[in-house]
Amino acid sequence: MNNSEAVAETLARLCIAAQDAFPQAFVELEGWLIPRDYPAFLVRMLEDAKLCEQFPFDALKFLNKIIGDNTKSLDESLAACLDAIEKANPRTTADPKMRRLRDLQRRLTC
Repeated sequence: MNNSEAVAETLARLCIAAQDAFPQAFVELEGWLIPRDYPAFLVRMLEDAKLCEQFPFDALKFLNKIIGDNTKSLDESLAACLDAIEKANPRTTADPKMRRLRDLQRRLTC
């Protein structure tokens, strides 16, 4: 992991650790976040913090930012997060970010 990847990972963790201030932290740090080759740990952290239910649109944007088209692997945590986001706000189902992430999830977790 190079320095910019390490910084991005730390800032992504900081967004999640902000808990109730997650939306504000994400707005402030979004420009520093980059797609990860292996984002499963961050996705699990987001799932465990229950931020997908609490802030569905922000969580969707966060996932879209850290999961790129070149992501190499994902686990069941992404499906759980996406399900929680859709349950919290069904309008997210039609969002292009949701469709892209669902496609990646199906492709990389099968």
